[in-house]
Amino acid sequence: AASAAGSLVIASAGNDGLDFPVFPAAFPGVMGVASVGMDGALATYSNAGTYISVAAPGGDFRLDDNGGGGVLGPGWDFDSGRQTYLFGYGTSASAPYVSGVAALLLAQDPSLTAAQLRSRIEQFATRPSGYTRSDVLGWGILNAYNALIQQNGPPRKIFVRLLDATGGNVL
Repeated sequence: AASAAGSLVIASAGNDGLDFPVFPAAFPGVMGVASVGMDGALATYSNAGTYISVAAPGGDFRLDDNGGGGVLGPGWDFDSGRQTYLFGYGTSASAPYVSGVAALLLAQDPSLTAAQLRSRIEQFATRPSGYTRSDVLGWGILNAYNALIQQNGPPRKIFVRLLDATGGNVL
């Protein structure tokens, strides 16, 4: 009903580390969001599959044995009865990033349809040159800046200057 009314529905892909349809993310017309860690790789717990539209930060336990590596966001401290910030993990931490970018795009241009929003988010996701859609990261990793300016950044180049440690000569 939400899709039929013109809404863009965004849903978490799930945290089972599996590659099969999980609902509501796998329903037609829904943007399924996978999770990546700080290294940009699919998080070990994140589901993947043909229904993945894009990936977004969600943290990954394998990157920090001390419980870090999550996504810092607003939460509730039940002991003190106050708002606080806490680290979250999972595709449930990833999907709000996509929703936020959709809101930014609508603030920039309120006339965008759900299909146009989805297309803009997918088209301007960060991915390696020549990369197309995959069942792991969908169209790539969410990139708010690229989606807002409707332009993919230039390809990254790595430049290295080797120096001889003993004499300082360029090699």
